Amino acid sequence: MKKLSIYLCSVIVLCFFNLVALRAEEPVQQTADQQEKTTIIEAAAAYIQYLQLQISMQMESRQFNLISNVMKTKDEDEKSAINNAR
Repeated sequence: MKKLSIYLCSVIVLCFFNLVALRAEEPVQQTADQQEKTTIIEAAAAYIQYLQLQISMQMESRQFNLISNVMKTKDEDEKSAINNAR
């Protein structure tokens, strides 16, 4: 998971620097090729942001499921202890 996050961060940085480089060299009007590159880089950055959000949501879901399962097991154990005491 850490390797994927590091990889995504490095891709974001690379996209950012490419975008900055394109913006720095752009004259008043961009050529069609430069506009296409800019659009691709912006789309890649948006996709990477989406992937980071997806990874974050998966981690949060796993944490929630873990806590839920622990609480369910605890509750079942307590009910079992009460029923055994009767």
